[in-house]
Amino acid sequence: MRSAENVLKEVDYLYSLGVREIIFLDDHFLFDKQRAIDIMEGLIKRNYDLRWKCVNVNISNLDKEMLELMKRSGSYQFTVSVESGNEEVLKTMIKKPFIDLKKSPEILKMAKDMGFEIIANFVIGYPQEKWEQIRETFSYAEKLAVDYAVFHIATPLPKTELMEMYLREKILSPEAKISGFCQPVISTNEFTSENLKMLRALEWDRINFSSDERKKAIAKIQGISLEELEKWRKDTISKLGVSVVVGREVK
Repeated sequence: MRSAENVLKEVDYLYSLGVREIIFLDDHFLFDKQRAIDIMEGLIKRNYDLRWKCVNVNISNLDKEMLELMKRSGSYQFTVSVESGNEEVLKTMIKKPFIDLKKSPEILKMAKDMGFEIIANFVIGYPQEKWEQIRETFSYAEKLAVDYAVFHIATPLPKTELMEMYLREKILSPEAKISGFCQPVISTNEFTSENLKMLRALEWDRINFSSDERKKAIAKIQGISLEELEKWRKDTISKLGVSVVVGREVK
């Protein structure tokens, strides 16, 4: 990992060029808690008119103290990977038993009350996953105090444990084309790839666009107008999960 001092030097350089917003593109920004604290305290000391957001925060690392530090240092948005709404899936398939499904809602509600914009990631479609477990994830996501819920489909990337399992159990067709995280590459006794795509697209739409307030929040996060948002919704449903907005792919 790059040291906090190294990161802050780059922030200083970018700020000198006129940059006023930073995106920390880090798979686990709070993995080294002290490093993250040092970065944020360094931002506070600089007292820059700088805002930042992080694309992946482990929700188990968040508490009132951490959220307050993030806020003071200029953070306004973060993405958490809750992954699933079913404890068995979290423990045995995703292997993240440290995510507390009972505690997570109150942490996110606390963050929302502080004024954070929140995006939550979920993953569905593991080979052993039951249809009812998939439905539980959507039900769980619907109740969270987040602005935008994103649903990915379990994808076996090269040299990962998931890919090794797919190959070992011969459940991946040689003709399967892996493209992004929105296209299923398998069917099981619990679901077909088409049913999974359909469910994902329809629940994504139902959960995220249930009110004018949520529509406005998502349009703001995506940097698009409400008119573009409506087009995005229609395209996503018609293509079962993939659409193009303002010249870019949005999943």
